[in-house]
Amino acid sequence: MSLFSICRTLMPLAAATVVTCATAGQVLADNIPLRIGVQGTVYLPVQSTYAFATDQGKYAEAGLDVEWVRVGTVADCARAVAGGSLEACMVEAFGAVNSAYSVPGLKMVAELTRGDFHYLVADPSIKTVKDLVGKKIGTGAPDSVHTLTGKALVRARGGNPDDSTWVSLGGTPVIIQSFLNKQVDAAMLVGPFHLVVPDATIIGNSGEVTPTYSVLLAKTDTDATTLEGLKRFLKVTLAETDYIIDPANEDAVVEAWAKWVKIDPSALKSVYRSYVDSHYWEDIRANKFHIHPEKWAAVAKLVNPNINSADLIDDSLQKATFE
Repeated sequence: MSLFSICRTLMPLAAATVVTCATAGQVLADNIPLRIGVQGTVYLPVQSTYAFATDQGKYAEAGLDVEWVRVGTVADCARAVAGGSLEACMVEAFGAVNSAYSVPGLKMVAELTRGDFHYLVADPSIKTVKDLVGKKIGTGAPDSVHTLTGKALVRARGGNPDDSTWVSLGGTPVIIQSFLNKQVDAAMLVGPFHLVVPDATIIGNSGEVTPTYSVLLAKTDTDATTLEGLKRFLKVTLAETDYIIDPANEDAVVEAWAKWVKIDPSALKSVYRSYVDSHYWEDIRANKFHIHPEKWAAVAKLVNPNINSADLIDDSLQKATFE
């Protein structure tokens, strides 16, 4: 049994208050430090709740000292959590599967997004996957969500991913620049960055083969202070969805996005409306970061058919926070 579930049994959570965990036998102080690893930045439309909660001081009000730590790869982030230099990682699904499978003690403890789409965009002369034969496709690491969903998308469209050269370029900004410089003929871009290349052909998106998700990766045997910090972190982040969904805040949200993502503000307004119309944040709020095992089975299958996805999940933190 993890500390998550032990403390849940002994102590109901009172959000943003000083509480005692019988397991630790001590009072937990405010100003709890949380070092959370991210591969890129939280200043993206899909991760607005974290950025706004940081900038508006909501985490601080809840007694948290949240530090966003940029890491190189998901594996780097996982090793940092396992070694104790980070309390948690926000990582994409495929990297999380590999990390939770290979690093003892790490589990996926919360499903942070409803589903992130990665788009396969191409030079305007390329219209279908058949036109990708012999072409270069800019992507992330070989085991990244970009590459795995991109290849699955090509197969689903009737193509053979091995007929193209998948060029591992790194993060999204590098992929975009390489595509704009015509160093590659096509690219896998996470939305809304596909809007940066409005003249490109959109071959398809990852939602056609499997939705991809961002998750919180943490140790299941964490100490009581970190446990309380992670609970508060989830509660504050979830509450921030109310700010984003409120129609009165639409202009402020889009104005903030325009500072983070250098694309046409009118395009960002369309992105905002698409999120709202699809009930994106409403669904996150309703699900309260619950991990859906059936979704993760599909994700894990793409990574490694031999992995039992249930072994990678520990939902006791989510339950201790919201139930």
